[in-house]
Amino acid sequence: MADFGVFERRQIHIETMIKENKQSFKSKHHNLKHVFRSDMLKVNKDGIKYEKDFNQSNGKQILAVSKYTKLSNLEKSVNEGTFYFGSPYDWLDPFELLFYQPKMNIRNEGAITIHACCFTCNDIENEEGFWQIWSIDEKEPIVRVTYNIDKLLASLNKRAENIYTFYLAGMVYQTRDNILKYHREPQNYYYEETDDYLNKLCLKRNSYKYENELRLFVKKTAYDDQNDNDNKTLVKIDYNDGIITEITLPPATPYGNTHLDNDTIKNYQENQKHINYLTIHRLQSLVDKRKLVCEINQSALYCTNVNSNTYKI
Repeated sequence: MADFGVFERRQIHIETMIKENKQSFKSKHHNLKHVFRSDMLKVNKDGIKYEKDFNQSNGKQILAVSKYTKLSNLEKSVNEGTFYFGSPYDWLDPFELLFYQPKMNIRNEGAITIHACCFTCNDIENEEGFWQIWSIDEKEPIVRVTYNIDKLLASLNKRAENIYTFYLAGMVYQTRDNILKYHREPQNYYYEETDDYLNKLCLKRNSYKYENELRLFVKKTAYDDQNDNDNKTLVKIDYNDGIITEITLPPATPYGNTHLDNDTIKNYQENQKHINYLTIHRLQSLVDKRKLVCEINQSALYCTNVNSNTYKI
């Protein structure tokens, strides 16, 4: 268990909650021997407490997670039947890299390599921020891919083969100063358990709270000559298992009060329709070719006359 230093640890209480929650997670995923619920601690005004079962603020358990990605990356993953875990070196926020090491020593395990895939658990409330960030790259179509988390974990577990171990962890959002305080404390040259290391890798600044992020880590527990790469880990999975439930296109650009003339707006909208048509064609080809059982929708973010969050294309 990680030592957060400036906070009271409430050792017995926390350990009891962790034990109960691990039993709950393993009872649900009892057959997934390579998948673990990471011992993430949630820090708030009341001190440290365990974040139970990844529940959302409304108390509902998370069944699906989403990831925003380039369409070409999705096509590559599905066509190759691989799930991509990237290096934390790809994270743009320097505060997230304060505790990362390409090789970290764990007692009784030796040097391990950690790669991660990042999701959002609440894609409806925070989607506007994500679409705006990802739309910076206008050369490549962006989509939101929604995964059934239980089926994803089950498929990864089947492919682990004693080479990989997977950990699921929620982010702990902190002030900039608190993260720096943790970093100024004496740093470990090794950790007692993998969870201790992952706790530090899940610290993130409060300015990213809107992401409501969940991270799926993969740890290489044995040498893999087929996938020996410090920058990424590719795990074979079967996308026909219903892992992907929905692929969503970006919302149409809103035009309320605008200084643009009607011809400019009309030309832009026609161009957007053309881009969406090409994207839809690529997605439908991918779904048909790989026999995926999922919906292809468009975000209804700016639609005032649609009752749902997405609509069928």
